[in-house]
Amino acid sequence: MSQSIAFERKHRKKILLVVPQNLPHLYDDIIGELSPLCEISAVPDVKEDIYSQIPNVDAMIGCPRNLFSPDLFQLAKPRLKWIHNPGAGVESFLTSEFVNSDIIFTNGKLIQGPECADHAVALLLSLTRNINRFARGEDKASMPRPIELLNKKALVVGGGGIGLNVAQRLHAFGMVVTIIDNELLNMFSFIESQYFPEKLNEAVLDKDVIVCCAPLTLKTEKIFDKQLVSSLKSGSYFVNVSRGGLVDLNAIIKGLSDGVFAGVGLDVTDPEPLAHDDELFRYNNVIVTEHVAGLSDHNRFRSNRLIRENISRFCHGDTLLNIVNKAAGY
Repeated sequence: MSQSIAFERKHRKKILLVVPQNLPHLYDDIIGELSPLCEISAVPDVKEDIYSQIPNVDAMIGCPRNLFSPDLFQLAKPRLKWIHNPGAGVESFLTSEFVNSDIIFTNGKLIQGPECADHAVALLLSLTRNINRFARGEDKASMPRPIELLNKKALVVGGGGIGLNVAQRLHAFGMVVTIIDNELLNMFSFIESQYFPEKLNEAVLDKDVIVCCAPLTLKTEKIFDKQLVSSLKSGSYFVNVSRGGLVDLNAIIKGLSDGVFAGVGLDVTDPEPLAHDDELFRYNNVIVTEHVAGLSDHNRFRSNRLIRENISRFCHGDTLLNIVNKAAGY
């Protein structure tokens, strides 16, 4: 072996892919395509296997949240330069040591927008058109009259990949859409107006529909509390497809009891999953799905395309896509 080839192999980037045990071939195409560019090893999502490999790699992709621990971080820290979470949620990864480190963190934000937005609209329409009640076998005569969305006012909380897709869909139904986000957004034709988060109390007052699409950070935890819920328009609809921690479920239950909500659709809750006898299930105008909004027939394709592109960029020293602002929490 020539010295130049030996040097090249020694200095190739080493990537660790953590593979879900129920999807053993998830990354086969990536490994086959990018192996000439870098050294890729794959291990199942088992603690011992990850721990044995992590000290010797430059990047780790796909580590489950429940296995990302301070001990793992200590093993990884001397060499690791990049961590990728294929999902969008990052709050459980952001330990103080990781936040303060130079390790780059990327995630699956933006690419989960279409399916999560579809799910949000599905929850909303199931409530506004009484589909959930028919599914429960209720007598049509006992149901409230369905409503139409045309000219109703919607507030989308969070203007990321999910929120913008939700806003676009609600506008297509003829709704007047307002959005809340930290950043000044582009002037999209499907958004009537924008508020910044400090104006949330004002933004919710006259809205018929509120869809929560924001990330969970220290600033957004339990932003939908009893005080905010009590100020909502009577007969409004509330949908959450982002993170359960943004919503105080006791506030939602009180809103249901007080008649604030005509309907509530939740794909995420805190705690999660809910107990089978949770008080929420007493209400026939509530739909709870079990954190499935991010699943679709195309979500893995988009996720792998992002991973493939970022591995290539990492190995070439280029800027990665979907970098998380660790200090901000999204």
